Amino acid sequence: MLHKEKTSIGMKNKSDFFNTIALQKYQEAVRHIKTVESRGRREEYPGYIQASNLLDELYIYEKLKWYCSELSYRRIRHKEGLDHNLEDFRFMSHIFEVIDDSSTIFDNYGVSIFNEIRKIQEHQLEGISVPIAKIQIINNLVLKSIDILGVGDVIRALSILSGVSITELNKGNLDFAKLFIHINHEIIHYSFQQKKRFKLPPGVYKNIVTVMINIQDENFYKEVKNELLESNYNKRANDKFEWVIRFIKTYKSFLSKKDAEIYYNYCMGYTHFSKKEYQSAHEHLKSLKRKRGMFINTSVKVLHLKVLYEGYINELDRYIQSVKNIEKIFESYRKLLADEERKKHMSYQIESHKSFMNNFKLLYNFQRNYDDMRGYKTNKEEKQKRYRELKEIFTTPYYFDKWLVQKLEEIK
Repeated sequence: MLHKEKTSIGMKNKSDFFNTIALQKYQEAVRHIKTVESRGRREEYPGYIQASNLLDELYIYEKLKWYCSELSYRRIRHKEGLDHNLEDFRFMSHIFEVIDDSSTIFDNYGVSIFNEIRKIQEHQLEGISVPIAKIQIINNLVLKSIDILGVGDVIRALSILSGVSITELNKGNLDFAKLFIHINHEIIHYSFQQKKRFKLPPGVYKNIVTVMINIQDENFYKEVKNELLESNYNKRANDKFEWVIRFIKTYKSFLSKKDAEIYYNYCMGYTHFSKKEYQSAHEHLKSLKRKRGMFINTSVKVLHLKVLYEGYINELDRYIQSVKNIEKIFESYRKLLADEERKKHMSYQIESHKSFMNNFKLLYNFQRNYDDMRGYKTNKEEKQKRYRELKEIFTTPYYFDKWLVQKLEEIK
């Protein structure tokens, strides 16, 4: 006897694929239809229009959610590396027409939330900066709407807002730094609530460390709620660096095995570099010599060049062989940026790295000439002339390139 293959999805699994609250409302409407139909009373309307509208809202919500996720992905992935366009998302133009009509009222408020997220991302992809107040409003709406969105979609929405915030930070909008940290700690909170051993994306791990270190408010770390750190350590950290090191060590185990070692050593290297502990930073970065990664490798090269340069100007060459290693790391970095496959996967980051590479070379050559040629030390006019020339072509449009300008100013 042949058994009919079971094709239906159980309620538990359906909730993994669809918004739980919207799905439940639709199922309740369908059950009501079946109940009324079973009674067979002509005067009692079963509610077909209600079920149809609820299904429309579930469909629109899910389509809009995946569209927003696509926009978020396009911020970190070069569009030329994709084999499809936004226009390939079917029926979206009709959906936008409906949801942008102010007369349309949705029972599922999640549609309005993701539509706002969609709009800010479209602006950002068009090169328009997003006001921080707008992100804060949407962030608050998301956090208040957990009963509507569910934990999974709250994490998704916050992750998209995190991406919007880091993009603004990289443009130099420093006001987003604290908001970025708060958003990501909400993500950690809800991820932990959903699954105790969740996987933390390595980019989030790295960005929390670098952004926290670069926040000028030395006491800001005291405002950050992190249940795991609070339970693991009895005493509050003495400063932001101690907080960051605790974070790095605690959340290393939440990274995948493939990512843990490289991101841990990068973050420790970044922390030591920021504390001017260049020899310790060099040791962490040196351990990553043969590690592979599509994005992190370029960040490792940038940080290592900074560490070696600081070692050079602070006369640590005999400990970390700055001059010899700078030339090797720079050439390795250049090859990474020339790789066509890597270019396809990188978005605005490729321009940031090209800017850093070109300007670092100018800075380093100028510093070497200044140190090696007596004329620079004895002829102040010639030195100032060369400095002005360099300043004119020294372009650093990205937030994390400010170190280059600072080093150039120090040569004066």
